[in-house]
Amino acid sequence: RYHKDMKSYNLYQSVKIDKNDKVKNGDIANIDYVGKKDGVAFDGGTAKGYNLTIGSDQFIDGFEDGLIGASIGSTVELNLTFPEGYKNPELAGEKVVFTVKVNYITRNVYPTLASIGESMAKEMGFENLRAYEESVINNEGRNDPDLQCGRRISTGYRIAGCPECCNPG
Repeated sequence: RYHKDMKSYNLYQSVKIDKNDKVKNGDIANIDYVGKKDGVAFDGGTAKGYNLTIGSDQFIDGFEDGLIGASIGSTVELNLTFPEGYKNPELAGEKVVFTVKVNYITRNVYPTLASIGESMAKEMGFENLRAYEESVINNEGRNDPDLQCGRRISTGYRIAGCPECCNPG
């Protein structure tokens, strides 16, 4: 069985983030926004309850980066410029202001070895949780440094003989 970490199994849980946290790259920010050019809202520049994955480059340059560090419940003003070659010629090269409210954040959380349950181990094809643990810690890629690195990432265990990238300090 070959795997480097839990992401290779695409095993994650989307969790709603505590109100005291801030937007980070990779988060899914639920936002309300209004885009204005010369103080007037423009067509296609307004939405409520939009789920935007930060770092996906779905919006014009500066929009997603401008939300990084914003608190849940806060409103941010983004002074941006549409690219010259933008598909809407009325907005191409134009300066605009987006007023964005961050309603809430969800984040994909990947399990660690400690959080792997019996049923999840069986879903991954192992007889039980102990078999999974033994496979990760002792067997897989014993002589393959890349797999050792992956095992370190997925388990949090230090791997003997693993490169320094996996065993800092």
